[in-house]
Amino acid sequence: MANVGMGLSGLLALVPGWALPAGFAGGVFLLVAGIMHVPKKNKNAKEALATWTDLIVGVTVMVLAAYGLYRAVAG
Repeated sequence: MANVGMGLSGLLALVPGWALPAGFAGGVFLLVAGIMHVPKKNKNAKEALATWTDLIVGVTVMVLAAYGLYRAVAG
């Protein structure tokens, strides 16, 4: 259900003003998913890929969303 919710928030990001909140929500979701995968032992290749992509994309989205927030506040 969380994946459906994040997908919907991503679609709502097309509405002006929703991109930043959707970015933060998606970034937090991916970071939490990645962090929850980290402690699992004996991951197969798919699980390892999911862990790393969740962490990398989550951090990237959070950095971009933080930059967008900074520009909105400062600009």
